[in-house]
Amino acid sequence: MRPVVETPRTKVAVLFPGQGAQHPGMGLDLARAYPFTAGRVMRTADRVAGFRLTSLIENASPRVLARTDITQPALVAASLAAWRALVTELPGFVPAFAAGLSLGEYTALAAAGVLDDEDVLRLVTWRGRYMEEAARDHRGGMCAVLGLERGVVESLCRESTSSGAGRVWVANYNAPGQCVISGEQGALKVAAGLSASQGGRVVPLKVSGPFHSPLMGRAGRRLAALLATASVRTPRFPVYSNAAG
Repeated sequence: MRPVVETPRTKVAVLFPGQGAQHPGMGLDLARAYPFTAGRVMRTADRVAGFRLTSLIENASPRVLARTDITQPALVAASLAAWRALVTELPGFVPAFAAGLSLGEYTALAAAGVLDDEDVLRLVTWRGRYMEEAARDHRGGMCAVLGLERGVVESLCRESTSSGAGRVWVANYNAPGQCVISGEQGALKVAAGLSASQGGRVVPLKVSGPFHSPLMGRAGRRLAALLATASVRTPRFPVYSNAAG
């Protein structure tokens, strides 16, 4: 990973979660306990989404909450509410840096002041909708593969794609011996089976589509146009990016 900006550092870092970490009720206790900070974030999320997002967080089943167009604004709102509650309790707290896993990078940027609450919630609301549409066009999913080297997983993805079952790629390199693969259902199943046969442990992720793959190309282009409309500010502390290059 690479730093987006360099500033003096303290000893505490903040990491924000990505899609798959969602759960019913998240953030609502903080909204009630901190109505003028965390609560304001959740109210903004309702308004930007155009529906009672907080009601879905409270009442929806885990399956509904896992829908990408619901998960993304809900998880960012809950994570940002947690951040606002934290800095309410610790006035003047500035972390050494922030980062976020995938979707969580948006929360990290908002926490650092790069994006305001309304902009970040608008961006992730539409990001979720674009990606949900792409997921309907390309039925698939994602799996974590643990215990195999990246070159082995890349080779198994190529083999799976060559089998004619569909297309699958390595989407994320999380750590040595831990990759995430993403693709169409048939190819993903083949790749998961091959990975297990090589001694890898395969864990399906709680996502609704083949994210971080070329199948999200149209969603990415639509999001790029929307990102161009956002107001971007200088971060108050460093934010580390998920992406290399």
